[in-house]
Amino acid sequence: MTKLKIFRSGIQIISLFFLFPLFLAIFYCPYFIPWIMCDSCPVFWCPSKYLRKPLLLFIGALTIFSGRTFCSFFCPFGALQDFLNWISRKVSKKGDLLINPKPGVKFISLLLFIIMALEVSGHISQVPLDLLIRFHWLPLILGISLFISVFISRFWCRFLCPLGALLSLANRFSLIRLNLGDCKRCEICKEFCPMRTEDKDKGRVNPDSSDCIRCFECLERCPERAIKLGSRL
Repeated sequence: MTKLKIFRSGIQIISLFFLFPLFLAIFYCPYFIPWIMCDSCPVFWCPSKYLRKPLLLFIGALTIFSGRTFCSFFCPFGALQDFLNWISRKVSKKGDLLINPKPGVKFISLLLFIIMALEVSGHISQVPLDLLIRFHWLPLILGISLFISVFISRFWCRFLCPLGALLSLANRFSLIRLNLGDCKRCEICKEFCPMRTEDKDKGRVNPDSSDCIRCFECLERCPERAIKLGSRL
């Protein structure tokens, strides 16, 4: 395990401890989508009621600075997926199922989330989503995603996460970026990339991909040091 991996795992454990109470809101939130109506929510003891705005400010600033770093270092659900996938690979000694989503798949999830959030907040009505609105579907979807992540690395992040889809828009414009140099096409970076980003023409990861979560595994693993941390300034 590399030093960077140890550091990232430590941050994930700390974030899991502090942010997991916010994540648990999916089980007791009176609204079918949590974290939307926190200001008017009657559950006064819910931590989301007091931590949502500071957390959003932190996520926004971090994303402008380094892209989807929140997903790799701080997201509690991402940490759970990494842990389950790590156990699976240790037990089975097999790699993940190599399934890559179409680039626009997660944006469909983002669009549905925005529509339902507007419905919950009362900004729009008469949306034909009654079944979804009446059924607290989020715990079920997240539970299924956790199970699938045992076999497919970061399944939720790659296929369904609406927050990840939104943050991914900043990857091409964040202040910190990964610069690709003289690649020998050994493909080691692809093996360790949790999001399985790939530039098929060049046989390496693609850090400008919307799926890159800036975990910097490729930076640490590249034997030729062809991937370097840089800035857009």
